[in-house]
Amino acid sequence: MTGSDLDVVTTARLLVRPPRETDRDRFVELFCDEEFMVFYPSVFTEEEARDQFDHMVAVCQAIPFGKQPVVELSSGLVVGYTGVDYIDFEGKTWLE
Repeated sequence: MTGSDLDVVTTARLLVRPPRETDRDRFVELFCDEEFMVFYPSVFTEEEARDQFDHMVAVCQAIPFGKQPVVELSSGLVVGYTGVDYIDFEGKTWLE
């Protein structure tokens, strides 16, 4: 962690931080990409991707370890995300 910003985790190669509005277009791109979404039932439409980004932001505001962008330091590019989200399972809502 950085000394002054506990919301940011930095490694030698990566930065993990809360999502920002400036990340929206990149996440829409990723959520609409078949290779990125390979383990998801299907890619999102652009509208679904925008809604998913809004959800990601909302969860991060409620849970400090919600899904957050992973940024490659050498390029500044968001390469994915890490963290938890809520899921519905057996009639209850749980953290992943």
